[in-house]
Amino acid sequence: MLEIIICLLTYLLCAISPSIILSKKVLNKDIRTLGSKNAGTTNAIRTMGKKWGAGVFALDILKVILSYVIFIIFLEFEFNFIIN
Repeated sequence: MLEIIICLLTYLLCAISPSIILSKKVLNKDIRTLGSKNAGTTNAIRTMGKKWGAGVFALDILKVILSYVIFIIFLEFEFNFIIN
């Protein structure tokens, strides 16, 4: 049961879009209505500038690293399950 909860937690953590959150704080607009209408880093750079685009990129990387660390710590992840 813990495995399912941790998988759902990490999935939901990675589903958070920093570009949407930052665009609403910085521009008071939804990034999905600006530029290419994509909530990615490239559109964040185009619409919010390089500094905020770099922040979006860093937060995207940090959420993946955090979810991986949570997965490793709680589930004692080992790579030998791939072989078996």
